[in-house]
Order: sequence, then structure tokens, then C-alpha cells
Amino acid sequence: MDCPDIDVNFAEETGGWSSALHIAVWRDDPIITSLLLAHPAIDPNVQDGAGQTPLATACTIDGGMCFRMLLRNPKSDFSIADDFERIPFLRIAQRAAITNAKWWISFERPVDFGEEGRRTDLLMAARRGMNDHDPEHQSAKADMVSLLERYREDPDGVRQEARVSLGWYNLVAAELFALVVFFCDGLLRIREVGKEEEPRGSEEIRRFLRISGQLPLELQMVLCRRGVGSSLGNIAVNDSEAAFLDLAKKSW
Repeated sequence: MDCPDIDVNFAEETGGWSSALHIAVWRDDPIITSLLLAHPAIDPNVQDGAGQTPLATACTIDGGMCFRMLLRNPKSDFSIADDFERIPFLRIAQRAAITNAKWWISFERPVDFGEEGRRTDLLMAARRGMNDHDPEHQSAKADMVSLLERYREDPDGVRQEARVSLGWYNLVAAELFALVVFFCDGLLRIREVGKEEEPRGSEEIRRFLRISGQLPLELQMVLCRRGVGSSLGNIAVNDSEAAFLDLAKKSW
């Protein structure tokens, strides 16, 4: 990442012309995503072979951490359409990603309802959805259509409603993001040039991230907020995963 010859926006042909940021976001990997976004040469709006930006990719992963990172990024462009004339929020509507829709509205990002009856028609995209054979998607699709219809009539009211429903997340989202960046910059980087020596504590950090990934996102955020993440040096590598998860539940 520190090498000036590395093109951080390079798109690989066999991956559908996806960049490293596209892949990191698709995997919802906050560690790699935060490292890439911190690079001065990164273009968060680089498009893949289908014209999709990393944000458009993230929009399809409901409740994804990387989606919120890109939503907050000041360089993100929310109006770039892909080769099928789909802007990022239309992808949210298609996938019935209701949590992402609430985040989008809560942060006052632009909501373009498009041209009625055309590809850009936001409500039509929400009504059609992407997987009509999935009962859960059917339910989420109905919720999405209802949210958009109410937003069109009363944007301020729906925005306030979204902020209330996501209020607890908003309290800890910035803190969690800062913690992720701290992990990346302070513990997971190789600091000595020419030596493949990992910083002290990196094994504990990796283990924490792997085990805590089994927990619901809400609980992961509570762990970070209450300082469990900052005391990882006290968690021995040979501790049982059951003991760690028990500690997590007590923190909750």
C-alpha cells in the first residue's frame, strides 16, 4: 500500500473489471476497505465492467459496514448510474435493502424517484424487486415500497423516523469506524521494511475479529463501544472461543 508504483484503482479483467475496493466491499471487509479509502490515490467512484461503483455494490448488502463507510465518505458520488441506468439508491430499492435505505435517508443522501415507467423509476424497481420466489424478500419488498411512498409524501417525517430507528447505531458508528481504522493503521500493518514481522498483538486482533464475526452486528458494536476491543492484549491466544463469546454476552 505504501509503494508509489501500486495502482490502487486497478481493475482486474477476470473479476469483471472489479477494483480492489469493489472486492473488499463485496466481501463487506471493513479492514481492507478502510485501508483502501485511506490511500490518497484511491478513487471511491471507480466503475467496474458493468459501470457499478463500489457504493453501488455495497448497496446490495443490507446492513453492511462497508456501505456505511462509503455513505460517509466525502468523495462518494451518489448519482453515478451503471450501464443499466441504475443509480446506487435504485439498487437498494431493487434488493429491498431496507436497513440501507434507512441509513441513506438518515444521512440525507439524494433520493431520485426517476422517470415513471422507465428504467430509472425507483418505485417500479422496488415493486418488481429481485427475487419474487423468496417469501422473506416479498415481505422486505413490501416494506421498501411503503417506505418510499411515505418518503415521497413526507421526507422530513420519514427521515426522523429512520433516525429514531437507527439512533442507537448512530451513537456508536463513528466510534466503531475509528476503532477499525486504529486496527488497520496501528496493529495489522507490517512496520519494518523488508521484514515480515507482525506487530505485537496482531494475532489477538485477528482472532478477535474472526470470533466476534459470529456475533450479531449490534453486539459487535457494543463490544467495541464498551472497551472490550481495547483490552485485547489481555485475551490470550489459547483462550477458548466459548470463553470469549461468554465475555461478549456479559458485556451485552
